[in-house]
Amino acid sequence: MKEKAKRPNTPTTVYIGNMSYKKDENDILGLFKKFGYIQHIHIVPGPKGHKSKGIAFVKMSQKDEALKAVKELNGKIVDGRTLKVSVAASNKTPHKPHYRK
Repeated sequence: MKEKAKRPNTPTTVYIGNMSYKKDENDILGLFKKFGYIQHIHIVPGPKGHKSKGIAFVKMSQKDEALKAVKELNGKIVDGRTLKVSVAASNKTPHKPHYRK
């Protein structure tokens, strides 16, 4: 019997939208740490000094852990808001936000 070659698990970035603007890295870490190792959290800052736009990206070390987080967190109500969680369109966690002027 042939065994299937195990594909390496690669880091995967998860998009989180519709968060409370008051959420910080520790809050997001609290939501995601039960799913696996988190390499990086990026909260998209709001304009003119606002803490957050309610959007963040979490880079997780394993794709299967990221997929489990998406499955369990998408649609979950946190602070009265329904989270929108999915695998990010690009697997690169943004480091600098880009704003149109």
